[in-house]
Amino acid sequence: MREADLVEATQRIHMHLIYVGYGIKYLLEYVCWKFALYDVS
Repeated sequence: MREADLVEATQRIHMHLIYVGYGIKYLLEYVCWKFALYDVS
């Protein structure tokens, strides 16, 4: 495996982790929002 390939793979994994992190963040906010609505009613 060449160094350029390793760098590209690392960047790809890094981007993937960022997307996963945002997904979890939005999911948690959505769940909290739903529970907040249930508490109000």
